Amino acid sequence: MATKKEVSIIIPAYNMAWCLPRAIKSCLKQTVKPSEIIIVDDGSTDKTKSVMQKLCLEYPHIEYLSLTKNRGAAVAMMTGVKAAKSRWVAFLDADDELTNDSLALRLAAVANYASPAKLGFVYGDVYVKHGDNLKLIKNKYLSGYQYPYLTQELSLCQQIVMLVDRVKLLKSGYPTATLSYATDDDMLMTLAKESEITYTQNPVAIIHLHQSKSRMSNNLDRVAEGTASLIQKYRKDIIHYHGYGRLFLWHLRLFRRRVEAEKTREHNILYSWILKVLYAALQFFVTKTFDIHWL
Repeated sequence: MATKKEVSIIIPAYNMAWCLPRAIKSCLKQTVKPSEIIIVDDGSTDKTKSVMQKLCLEYPHIEYLSLTKNRGAAVAMMTGVKAAKSRWVAFLDADDELTNDSLALRLAAVANYASPAKLGFVYGDVYVKHGDNLKLIKNKYLSGYQYPYLTQELSLCQQIVMLVDRVKLLKSGYPTATLSYATDDDMLMTLAKESEITYTQNPVAIIHLHQSKSRMSNNLDRVAEGTASLIQKYRKDIIHYHGYGRLFLWHLRLFRRRVEAEKTREHNILYSWILKVLYAALQFFVTKTFDIHWL
């Protein structure tokens, strides 16, 4: 059975000094305390270092690691994973929060699973907060060996709702160096290929939406590039389990990402409008013809 001594929380941070204390405080409020909290500064150029120096003095069990240059979220996370001492690791983005019982709920799911040693990760649900509006997002309930199903969707949940077996993650080969985005999906796919998964039907994190340039999901070009890399990495498995038709549908999803990125460019409104109309027609055709969940 997992205990409170087996969990490390890892927070990668890049120019998030303005919200990092909030994320750390949510870790300190856990009903089951983590054995350590590791902050990995991914080459920040704001006041992250000075903020962390003050927090480390106040909370000596917080470990602060600083990279000399910006390497990306996946590298920052794995730097924390390699430094961690616990069997289980939980991830938190610097601009988000954990619910107070986040670790307790996921550890309970591990303890209640029939074969805990086979688990690669446990995941839960998430709140999304935009201003004063708080919305609960329920993830799909999966348990056991689910890789064939996941090759259909290439997605399931965000990293911040995952409690991951550190040993299995280090052996998995994650991350893909060329993947600029969709690192959440790459991590869960990599783990699910060799391990079982399970789910706690409770919210375990709060995502805060904002327009900061530091939030990767606000960079739609990188979102599209990440989708393209994800399709390329899992292409053979998509075809193996679901055929070329599903691969074609994935390329339509990639087209959607390209349209979303193009719509933000004001220099060519006509081109953006044509792409938008074309995508809308394709979406209507596909959703009426196939059983597909559009991400």
